[in-house]
Amino acid sequence: MTRKRRSREFTRREALIGFGLAAASPLIPEANSSAQEQYASTSEVVMPSNGVIPSGRDLPFDDHWRFRLGDVTGAEVPGFDDSHWRALDLPHDWSIEDLTPPSEASGEGTVWVGGNAPTRIGPFDVALSAGQEATGWVVGGTGWYRKRFTITSREAPEVEIRFDGVYMNSDVWLNGQHVGQHPYGYTPFAYDLTPYMNRNAENVLAVRVRNEGRNSRWYSGSGIYRHVWLTLTGKVRLPLWGINVTTPKVGTEVASAQVQVRVENRGQQSQSVGIKVRLIGAHGDAAPQWEKTEDLPPQGESTLNASFEIQSPQLWSPESP
Repeated sequence: MTRKRRSREFTRREALIGFGLAAASPLIPEANSSAQEQYASTSEVVMPSNGVIPSGRDLPFDDHWRFRLGDVTGAEVPGFDDSHWRALDLPHDWSIEDLTPPSEASGEGTVWVGGNAPTRIGPFDVALSAGQEATGWVVGGTGWYRKRFTITSREAPEVEIRFDGVYMNSDVWLNGQHVGQHPYGYTPFAYDLTPYMNRNAENVLAVRVRNEGRNSRWYSGSGIYRHVWLTLTGKVRLPLWGINVTTPKVGTEVASAQVQVRVENRGQQSQSVGIKVRLIGAHGDAAPQWEKTEDLPPQGESTLNASFEIQSPQLWSPESP
């Protein structure tokens, strides 16, 4: 069934905004078009302290962590007792939290530096801050995070975790296995958890964060200070950061958009995959869509390129951003 669509010019701006909302059809074998819907409705993430969370591709993974400030031996081991650790939700920054006030009986609270500030006030401590003025006089150090979770599903999904930002020098373990290390504190990163997962049983994720010394121009924060996501997919999928959009030609009469889509098959059997790409405007208007069928070998991947031409684009301006 078709419906009459109102006539209006499709703009370049709408194309770029819209592509963020819709890019590719579900990547499943064409002979089993309902498999993805069934998988999405039956797969779930169960967390002992939070009940059942309906599944999707990207699940928020911020809630119900345990935290301990200071280095701990053996905290990556699943059986480690973290019951006395602090319970918190992410994002979290331990450097901005108030420190324990000094004891006035010792006289420490009356000591001033340069006649202007006490040695400790709120999260700032002249003596304990390893970075001193380079890090805003806050306290870094080492911190540990742990989280227990269980994934149950009719099918065994691919499981990936993405950290939007951890400051800094983070190491990640799942069920006692070292998954990876990311030194930089300002970029997102992801790890494939599939090889380390306990299916239909409890999993323990442990993260050690080390923010030591003078490593920033000013205040950086410490810990898992941005969101964390758990990604569940089937064997055939669009990988993380697998879509790229460029606009090689931009003019008042016509603009072009190039969409690069990477698709991979992590299964042990060949798959025929249908790919559909369309640009959607800010008001829901869609340009002609692009479609292609691709045969993927076992453990194979392919990069597809779609081209779009937009007539009379409404270009960006300060008046119409």
